[in-house]
Amino acid sequence: MQPIQILQPNLKIYLSAHPFVSGSAGNSLSAFYEAGEVINAGRAVVAENGKVYKFDPANYLHMRGIVGFTKTSALTGAMVEVVFAGYFEDDGIALSPDAPVFAGTNGVLSSTPPASGIIACVGTSVSTKKFLISFKNLIFS
Repeated sequence: MQPIQILQPNLKIYLSAHPFVSGSAGNSLSAFYEAGEVINAGRAVVAENGKVYKFDPANYLHMRGIVGFTKTSALTGAMVEVVFAGYFEDDGIALSPDAPVFAGTNGVLSSTPPASGIIACVGTSVSTKKFLISFKNLIFS
């Protein structure tokens, strides 16, 4: 696979398209990024200085936006797969079905918005473990 540059001039990512494995209809697009810190699977991430970091609603520099959600875990400096379009599913998340999905502290995904800071609605759940990615405007709280 050849790297392409997208989102940031010095950021090389590898794109892949794959059918969703869960049996439900739908596909997702993902890319591989270098992790700027230890990141678990199922987290919202932002891109900074060519690396991805867990989203933090208290960090107003993260208003630049979430680039996607980690499909895999990674140690600092390792490559991590980030899903940025389509459906995202992870056994480690607990969502209310048919509800908005928000990114909270440490990139944790939830059906409840954070109490303060950046409110990032990132999609709508289709089950307790899966949601359709749909980036909305970020709101200061």
